[in-house]
Amino acid sequence: MRRTTRIAAVVLGILGLTAIPLAANATPSRGATLDWETQTTVGNTTYILQQVTLAPGGTTGWHWNNGVGYQYVVQGTVTEYKADCTLEGVNKSGNSYTEPSGPSSVHVGLNLGTVPIVADFFYIIPAGTQANNDVPNPGCDFQ
Repeated sequence: MRRTTRIAAVVLGILGLTAIPLAANATPSRGATLDWETQTTVGNTTYILQQVTLAPGGTTGWHWNNGVGYQYVVQGTVTEYKADCTLEGVNKSGNSYTEPSGPSSVHVGLNLGTVPIVADFFYIIPAGTQANNDVPNPGCDFQ
């Protein structure tokens, strides 16, 4: 396996952006690619900085974060929904926002537009954990 492919596979697994579900009937991402990533662990905390592109029609898949996630939208518009199927927010190019942590904060990000979303993510998570946990669709009529 080429080094870049191996690194991408490890990073995608850490971020929960893999096609292998981590929970029964989980909804993995679709159309997401990792452009670049760096991470470091200091003590009991891991810091991850990455850039992800989400193709038109793409989804992050339903998930919750192990730590706080900070996002900055470089291009496109991210539409996020909460587990109760209500709109959490619409974040356009130039917007930044914060995603809370924990299983009570299940959400999904969608690209409903015609251009790819490019977003910078900064996660602060407990060392030894992954950034995101895939979960099944909570019953919404969209992925």
